[in-house]
Formats: sequence, C-alpha cells, structure tokens
Amino acid sequence: MPASPEHNPGPKASGLNVRVMASLLLAPPVVLAIYAGTPFIEPLIIISAGIMAREWGRLCCRSGPERSSWVMMVAVIVPLLALPAFGVSLSWPLLLLGAVVAALFAARDRAEPRLVILGTLYIGVACLAFLLIRGYTPDGRFLALWLVAIVWAADSGAYLFGRVIGGPKLAPKISPKKTWAGFTGAMIMAALVSWIFVQVVGAWSSMALVLAAAGLAAIEQVGDLLISMLKRYFGVKDTGALIPGHGGLLDRTDGLLLASVAAAAYITLVGTGGMHD
Repeated sequence: MPASPEHNPGPKASGLNVRVMASLLLAPPVVLAIYAGTPFIEPLIIISAGIMAREWGRLCCRSGPERSSWVMMVAVIVPLLALPAFGVSLSWPLLLLGAVVAALFAARDRAEPRLVILGTLYIGVACLAFLLIRGYTPDGRFLALWLVAIVWAADSGAYLFGRVIGGPKLAPKISPKKTWAGFTGAMIMAALVSWIFVQVVGAWSSMALVLAAAGLAAIEQVGDLLISMLKRYFGVKDTGALIPGHGGLLDRTDGLLLASVAAAAYITLVGTGGMHD
C-alpha cells in the first residue's frame, strides 16, 4: 500500500534534511578551527583551497586530461604554505606564477586556460584574504568568526525570504531560483546577526559593522552568482559531490570566497571598529 502524503516527505524535503544534517556536522569543526587559530586554521584553509581548485579545474577539464586541475591545486596551496613564513610579499608572486603555469597546462589539454587562470587567482586570493583576516589583523579571531556568521546568515536569509516572499527573479538566466526578496533578506539577516554578534563580543562601533555586514551580504550573493555562472557555462548542477545535499565544496563556499576578499579590503581601509580579541 503506498505511503500517505503525511508519511512521504518527498525528494525536496528529504534533500533539505540532508543539507541541514551536513551543515550541522560540518559547522562545529570549522568554527572551532577558526576560534583556535594556529595550528588548526591553516590546514583547514589549505585543504579547502586545494579541494576547491581541484573542483574548478575538473570543470575546465571535462573534455580532456585533468593535468591542469592538479596544477591548479598546487598553485593555490603553495602560496598558502608560504604565507606564515614569508608573508604576502612571496605569496602573491607565487600565486601569479602558479596561475600562469596552470594556464599553460590547460592550453595543452584544451581546458579553458582563461578560466583556469581566473579560478586559480579567485580561490587563491580569497583563501589568502581569509588567513590574513584571521592571523594578521587585530581581533582576527572574532573578525573571522563574524565573517563566517554573516555569510551563513546571508545564505539562510536569502533562502527564507526567497521561499516565503518570492517575487521578481534576481538573475533568471544565471540562477532561476534567486529572487530580489532573497537578496534583500540576505542583507537583513546578515545585519541582524552582525548586530547580535558585536553585542556579544563587545564592539565600540557596532553600527559600522552592521552596515558592513549588509554590504558583505550583497557581495556574498554576487559570489554565489559567479559560481552559478561557472556551472551554467559548463552545464552542470554542482561543482562536485563532496558534501551530501550541497554538492562540491565550491557550492558551499561560493559566497564566502568573494566576501573574504571584500572583508579584507574593508578591514584594511576602514579598520575593525574596536573589537576585542
């Protein structure tokens, strides 16, 4: 006898349950590594960077050999390994060199050299930016946690507002499910979580960080769209299958990458507003 609708949640509900469970399992070790810092945060970022580069590279190599995807992985890992000992003065040149080498391999393999360069620089710069925020800025611990918190809040706000309100599409040719309501909800939720966060940790200029959170939420949504453009270009649903319910690691961190670069620029230009570590 077929199950009644009440006892058969269907593929959408079961898929959502898998996403939630995966998030609950992954979030605690990530938060703990960020909070603890060295020597835990560096391996987390380095391994993540390598996985994301490999995922991006494999998309570019779908019609041929995958050598350039492995070179991409090395190209983003080496600058991150060099950062603690030699600083950005060596990491940036190493990243640029790695991007060029990866593109040369891609050209030989007919694997989209321009996108290989873009992916190497995009992932490498974002991961360097996150490590710089955590380890090389005042209040780095709480700034890194603040950044991750507002990105997660933005994702949740975009999903919630988009599902409940719906309305006009944000970029229907790139990501048909995204709406302007979701975009607005991402900014609202990020600002709210930022306000709560800075009240808990004690910031002198909480309003500045609340406004920054709203701006970073908008940038995070743009980062999400960039990876959606990449997937649409190659005709795939996910960048990988590493995380159940989410796809690849790039699918999960798409917004965080661009937000990390923007946050590092904001902290460099404006400061932290008096947070205490």
